This record gives sequence, structure tokens and C-alpha cells, in this order.
Amino acid sequence: MSATADNPIDALVDRLRSHLSRPLSLDGDAARFVSATFGTIDADTLEDLFCDGGASEAETLLEFLLFPDVDFQYHIEPLLNQICFDGDLTQHLAGRLAQSPIPLTIHLGSDGGDLSLPLPDDFLQRFLIRLRVSRRWPSSLESALTRCLAADEQIRVRVMLRNAAARLGTAAADVCTKLIEALPSSHRDFWSALDLVVGLAAELEASRDPFALLTAHKQRAFQMVEQQRSFERLLQRSNMETLMGQGHRTPTLARADARKRMRVIDVICRAVFGRTTYFQPAEFG
Repeated sequence: MSATADNPIDALVDRLRSHLSRPLSLDGDAARFVSATFGTIDADTLEDLFCDGGASEAETLLEFLLFPDVDFQYHIEPLLNQICFDGDLTQHLAGRLAQSPIPLTIHLGSDGGDLSLPLPDDFLQRFLIRLRVSRRWPSSLESALTRCLAADEQIRVRVMLRNAAARLGTAAADVCTKLIEALPSSHRDFWSALDLVVGLAAELEASRDPFALLTAHKQRAFQMVEQQRSFERLLQRSNMETLMGQGHRTPTLARADARKRMRVIDVICRAVFGRTTYFQPAEFG
């Protein structure tokens, strides 16, 4: 059956197969990386790597060559969003892709020839796991996306959610939903604010007070600003070697980055909770 808009799983399988079977060129930076990692690059060496028991090395090379990039994720996200599947979508897609061999063709440059092998079936599972095709988020957040954002912005957010280190649960999704509903995507800090909330998903799920959690993160950024200011004053009277010898530590977050983090947290707190918290230097001595 041909893949159509009425069969998003069929269309997704076709796009995945097309991506995995595209010819790969091992030249330039890729060739230098592989040479430094695996040694001599030629068809015989790579074939031995894939076929003669070099399992972990072969897996590393395949992931390097076929790691899904954001552009490809944007390409398949509209299909993923159409799919309603009650079972394990990762397993289902891996099974569909494994029904017929996927050719792996690597061009090794003008002198290296080409290597053609079937893509190992066990790689398909790992590839799909990396894409997080089975990840879902609360319907309230999905509803906010469709109501408040343009189509391309919805795709960007969904890819962000799939790539997040932690799956969004109820608490994190609630903060994201309120942020999207309250803050226009044209706001200069919209994407930074959303990225920060998604990055804090695990902490938000573990916290009973999201506002207090965000305030604590702002407080730590504020302390970094004060430490940077104090360190710069010390540098005016001494030098780096002396300060290091006296046990002073260089602040780990640049002042500009810390100030931006504080500003973004203020944006989140005002949009989601209608308030924020301010600190004075005296509070930290």
C-alpha cells in the first residue's frame, strides 16, 4: 500500500527508510573524525568492523553517521503528531522497517571506494529510541500548542519536547501550557523561557511549589552575578594567580548569562504566576 495522508504510519515508515538508506559520504570532517577514532579508513576495514564482532565500535560509527538531526525531526514531526497508536510505536516501527533489508552505502572518498551492507536490525530500535517516537505529553499542552502557535512553531515545540532529557509530566506541562497561553511567541524571551521550563521538567515534577523552584534558580543566578562582581573588584587589587593561591574560585557562569537567566525566570514567573521575586545584594552579604 502506498503511504498517504490517511496512513501516517505508512508515510513515516517510508520517510524513515528513505533517511536510513540514503548514501553517506565519509569525507572531510567526518573522515577525520572516523580516522582518529577507528584508525585506517577503507572498505575492508569498515566491513570487518561491521561483520566480524566489533559490535560496540560498529554501533558508535552507525550512530555517528546516522544520528537523527533536528532538520530530519522537523521533517517527520507532522506525521508523528497524526499518529494515534495504542501499543509500543517504537517496536512497531522497528518491526515494519525490518521487514525488508535497508541498504547501508558509505562512500569512502575518491580513493576508498564504496561499502554496501544491510543495516543491522538491532540498530533500528536504537535509532527510533533516539528519535523518541513514542514520547507523548498531556493533552492540555497539545491543545495550547494548536490554539496559540503557528504551524511551524508547533513543530518546533514538539521537537523540543521529544528532545528533552525528561518526559513532561503534569506539573511541567502545566507550567508550559500557561506560559504558551500567556506569552506571545513574538516575545524576545519566549523560546528561551520555554526551553528553560522544558529543561527543568524533572525538577518541576519533583517539586511541590514550581514558583519556589524557579525562584531558587533565580537566586542562584543572582548569587553568581554578585560573585562575579566581587571577583572583579578583587582583580582590580590583585591578579588571577594570587587569587587562585588564596583559594578564590572563578565564577562558573558569566555575568551576562546569569543576568539573562534571571530575566527569563522573571518572564516565566510573571506569565505563569502573575508575580516574581527580587533580591538585593545585601541579602547575600
